[in-house]
Amino acid sequence: MLLGQEHDRMPVIAKVLVRDDDAVSLEVVREILQNDGRVAGPGPMRCHGRRQENRCVTTEESLRQERSAVGEALGRIASGCFILTVQDERRSTGVLVSWVQQAAFEPPMVTVCLRSGRLAGELVEASGRFLLNVIGADPKPMFKHFGKGFSLDQDAFAGLTIEPTSYGPLISGCPAHLGCRVIQNVRAGDHDLYVAEVEAGRVDEGAQSYTHLRGNGFSY
Repeated sequence: MLLGQEHDRMPVIAKVLVRDDDAVSLEVVREILQNDGRVAGPGPMRCHGRRQENRCVTTEESLRQERSAVGEALGRIASGCFILTVQDERRSTGVLVSWVQQAAFEPPMVTVCLRSGRLAGELVEASGRFLLNVIGADPKPMFKHFGKGFSLDQDAFAGLTIEPTSYGPLISGCPAHLGCRVIQNVRAGDHDLYVAEVEAGRVDEGAQSYTHLRGNGFSY
């Protein structure tokens, strides 16, 4: 229905479409009319069917600072999942990563995060290179294989088909591969963030990549 009301002191017309299934109550609508549709404070008015201290909640106030709210919002940031492979003159390994994003067009660059202290980070620091193997639409085989982690003395690729590259082992069957050279390393809280130029790439035509969403941004 369409609601119209004349304020006692100032003519104000508020048009609010209220359906039977809307959470917005008539009491909240009246409150908007009484406030002349204005909010004292930052941001426009937002009413969520509840009142806080006898007034509607502003946009600024709806941004909650509790850790649970921050974690839930972070979890909505979509990413892929990847096996980062890396090697030095004697050893090679692979590690499951998800915090990867494109960072530039020219030159093409990505950022990759590894938890500080990860063994793979030692090889990335030593070699200055790594290979990103994009995980396909069915991630379970890669999750199962790399989810447990490996020491640098273990064969991280036992049972997998791999091809050698100067960046790191290329895992066959992945839909895409990116050969990267580290440009910069930045400490980001409890993670190390690597800024890297993408120097080489390969795509398996027709294969789809996996998309990763989390329920909580404070876990992988």
